[in-house]
Amino acid sequence: MQVTLLRAVDEEAGTTLGDLIAAIPDHPRPVAAILVLIEAGWLMEELRAPFDEHLRIWRV
Repeated sequence: MQVTLLRAVDEEAGTTLGDLIAAIPDHPRPVAAILVLIEAGWLMEELRAPFDEHLRIWRV
């Protein structure tokens, strides 16, 4: 799951929260999985944007 998310971000040089959720359709809590990677310092989100499917996310 982590590899899938990181690969999705790398392929587009950044992506959106909605695209990352779609990348792991079978995960029971996709937003929580993405937030874990943000909190661990692997991903970064756009701080001034609303927290919705359009939120931009990229690799640190």
